[in-house]
Amino acid sequence: MNTLITIIKVLPLIIDLVRGLEGVITQSGQGQVKLAIAQEVLAAAYDEAKDVAGNMPRETWIKIATNLICKIVGIFNAHGIFKTSK
Repeated sequence: MNTLITIIKVLPLIIDLVRGLEGVITQSGQGQVKLAIAQEVLAAAYDEAKDVAGNMPRETWIKIATNLICKIVGIFNAHGIFKTSK
């Protein structure tokens, strides 16, 4: 249950991170670069403020956050929030 509560608490911050990277890196085909940057930011947040992820191990935090980012980007792409080139 603690993991779920942590995810709910950080979800708006992860969405902001995704939107911010999308606004800064606007070139098409840069999804992996954006994801790598997001992972570095999330790892740094964990290292600097370990309570950001509750009592989750670092690897679990990065894995869960990465999965959330991928889902968020997929939803935003599907609904036209992020423009994709075809």
